[in-house]
Amino acid sequence: MANVETTWLDLLDNRPGDPFWVDETRTASRGELREKIAAQTARLQAGVHLALDAEPSFDTVCTLLAALSIDLSVLLVPRREPAAVRDRLARGAGARGLAGTVWIRSSGSLGNPRWLIHTPRTLLAGATAVAEHLDFGPGACWRVSLPLDHVGGWALVFRALAGGGALTLLPGETHCSLVATQLRRLLTAGDVPDLRCVLVGGGPIPAALRRDALAAGLPLVVSYGLSETGAVLTASLPDDDVDLLCHAHYAGRSLLPDTVATDNDGNICVTGPALCKATAGDDGTVAPLDLKDGWLATGDLGHLDHERLLVTGRRDNVMISGGEKLPAEELEAALLEIDGVEDVVVVPVADAEFGQRPVAFVRWADGREQTLAAVVEKLAGRVASWKKPVAMWALPVSSGFKSDRAALRKLAEELVRR
Repeated sequence: MANVETTWLDLLDNRPGDPFWVDETRTASRGELREKIAAQTARLQAGVHLALDAEPSFDTVCTLLAALSIDLSVLLVPRREPAAVRDRLARGAGARGLAGTVWIRSSGSLGNPRWLIHTPRTLLAGATAVAEHLDFGPGACWRVSLPLDHVGGWALVFRALAGGGALTLLPGETHCSLVATQLRRLLTAGDVPDLRCVLVGGGPIPAALRRDALAAGLPLVVSYGLSETGAVLTASLPDDDVDLLCHAHYAGRSLLPDTVATDNDGNICVTGPALCKATAGDDGTVAPLDLKDGWLATGDLGHLDHERLLVTGRRDNVMISGGEKLPAEELEAALLEIDGVEDVVVVPVADAEFGQRPVAFVRWADGREQTLAAVVEKLAGRVASWKKPVAMWALPVSSGFKSDRAALRKLAEELVRR
């Protein structure tokens, strides 16, 4: 495995004949990647930045690594956005300054979406820890199942650099990364592959979904991280028992010492060598991370229990109804236990009497949709009466892996007024 002090490009000199990338057209070795990087650098123009359409391909990987090797900064344009938005973001941000960095668009969990500025060193720090923990070395192969304009996608590239495993676009992988939606689709398809590791994260993983995955024989590894830390910071252990893995809040243990903590108010804070170096707005103005004594407040809530991290929700998902606090994740967990519910997002709507009341957007399995009255009845004994949703609609299809809560809140207010 890699030493973080090692120059990242030199990592390709380890086992140069081993595969690095596999797709329908090629199997490229680590040595071939090194050669192509060298060839690419001759064609890149010296300058401050490169805006890159991060198509999941070997050429994309080569271009980004070549740019970093000559200290260009690379802005990964989010492919899920419309063309006009992509053009605006590329023109506006422009990856100004901070040579040799990767600019990755955040999901907006810590506020409005913005650019997070990583270096090869920060990405390699987290990637090395994950590759070691999950035995992603020679002979292993990780499926590229997350977009390369997302931090989870580029984390895979640096895990392959650090650990010595390969990346693939084809079936036959040993490792894969999935969010809850992808995991649910995999189980629904029924053809469960033979894998060494299924790393899940990117948001809450309901207890029922965890149980179903384990029952199907999937080697589930639950995790916690954020874009600011290059994806994964904590992960479960191979010897964690089933009851612990099926605890809806359990997110594993820290992979890097002394990098995760919680304060007296239940706020999860993170630090360490995997933290990105800075952030930037859409106009390209760079700003330092908002740290307190070197720690970043994530906006997530939870606590540590004998070094086990339990993530209970997000501070900005807590609504106040009749003077009482209601975390959206608590009601979501209860709704996900109802037969036929595949996905759900709970948001607040304004209420003259209570201040806020919860409403739910639900995705049902085909032919199993239920009425609000039936759902409320099934929640009896699971949640207090004041916590039950007062309205329910179909969950819109999202263009990404996470539903846009802000957009759903706006939609709910519109639907209530009709």
